[in-house]
Amino acid sequence: QAFLSGVIDEVLLWDEALPLDDITLHYEAGSTPLDGQLTSERVTQILDWIGWPADLRDIDTGLTTCQSSDLGGNAWDYLNRVAETENGAVFVDGEGKVVFRNRTHFLTQTASSYTFGDDGGTEVPFDDVQFDYGEAQVTNEARVSRLGGVTRVATNSSSVTNFGPYGITRDGLLHDTDQESQDHADYLTSD
Repeated sequence: QAFLSGVIDEVLLWDEALPLDDITLHYEAGSTPLDGQLTSERVTQILDWIGWPADLRDIDTGLTTCQSSDLGGNAWDYLNRVAETENGAVFVDGEGKVVFRNRTHFLTQTASSYTFGDDGGTEVPFDDVQFDYGEAQVTNEARVSRLGGVTRVATNSSSVTNFGPYGITRDGLLHDTDQESQDHADYLTSD
């Protein structure tokens, strides 16, 4: 007769015997949770875990591969971290759908969502339009790192010369390589 000598952590109990395939899936999820998923797959997994209905989702295919990470905290904060990792967006639309947009979504849309005008009809009316030239629209220095990775820096020197330095720091992102951190920083500071 053998006895366990050690500590058991994070015990799960079921009221029925699990098939071997389910046991294997649980083991793999615990040893490298969600490793190698695209950001869209990570969003889908989190929404599945919290029971969000499939018909209340609109999820673009992600372009960034995520590393294994701690899943602590609440689901909405984690979804926002995934969107930041993608350089995309996550939000709930007017129909109650969770929407995930990858980083190219807004750059590749050719159809107008709304037409603004003052002629009535189907146009969305407006009173006045003003452009925001404020510093919140400028990022010319970026410091980006992933969980367990090295901080990568990008600077747009001509923008710094013209507008002064406006920096952003994004750390603890979920992508799986330091090169992705550099690409992310370069993207944030591009013209």
